[in-house]
Amino acid sequence: MRKVIVTVTACVFLYGCNLNDDAGYSRVVFDTAAFDRALTAWNAQGITSYTFEASEFRAGPQPAFRVTVENGETVSIELDRLHWSQEMHDMYLEDIRTRFATIPAIFDWISDIHSGALADLRAGGLSFGLRIGVTYNAGYHFPQSASFGTIAPGIDCGWSSFTVSDFRNNTVQVP
Repeated sequence: MRKVIVTVTACVFLYGCNLNDDAGYSRVVFDTAAFDRALTAWNAQGITSYTFEASEFRAGPQPAFRVTVENGETVSIELDRLHWSQEMHDMYLEDIRTRFATIPAIFDWISDIHSGALADLRAGGLSFGLRIGVTYNAGYHFPQSASFGTIAPGIDCGWSSFTVSDFRNNTVQVP
């Protein structure tokens, strides 16, 4: 019985992982130049009113949600209900508010993950590597999708990702 539990646990852990022979696993991989260019381009557009849908994967798919922002402030976050209790629904909704309330909040969240990993690496507290992959929307330059993964001896695991879709710019442009 114990052998079965260990095997199942190993299979669950390795789901979404790729074997690698990367000896330099204790590092942070992130294209900061592309991130900075996209953030600058996003800010230059002056977009303050918009809606978008998003979904994420963290140890399994999470409910999709829709965010509405007016004049730079979040006015609503609508979360698909699924089968969760009210308590779980409210906890996840609060989690979304901290990371996905606005496009600048998404940029900040990605930057915080990167900065935190670098600080841990410099302090010697990071015993694995971190890979952050971001794809930016070609027209509006926001993070359209991102994946976060662990780089460790022999494996390269993705543990979290998100996708932003159906972005609609509602900002009134003044000539």
